[in-house]
Amino acid sequence: MKRLISIFILLFLVGNSFAKNADFLGVREVVAAKTSTNVLSKGDLLRIENAAIRINKPITVMGSRAKGTAGAYSDWDYLIPGLNSKNWNTIKNSLPDSRSILDNTPRNIDIFKGPLDGTKPHIIINPRLK
Repeated sequence: MKRLISIFILLFLVGNSFAKNADFLGVREVVAAKTSTNVLSKGDLLRIENAAIRINKPITVMGSRAKGTAGAYSDWDYLIPGLNSKNWNTIKNSLPDSRSILDNTPRNIDIFKGPLDGTKPHIIINPRLK
């Protein structure tokens, strides 16, 4: 029943396509603006979930990406509690908008360590259980 309610909330908030992706992934909580398009693509969700699995910590997407107002040059805002340099080195190339090794462009990522403001749009992606 709880899972059904979560899926209904996802459908209402961000649309059917994202809800299918979120159900497939380890998304625990979505507080995002309602938009006519996906807030995050399936590929972005998979990359973030992969990073969460690698460090065994939830990763929260915040800011314009969670609001659904991100443009082509918008940065990525992540909240990763307890992130240390070892964890960062493990995931830094896994997250969307990581620096390209080929052209050595800078990352367009902001990392926050907490606390989460639950009143603002955010998407929490948990590591998938094995």
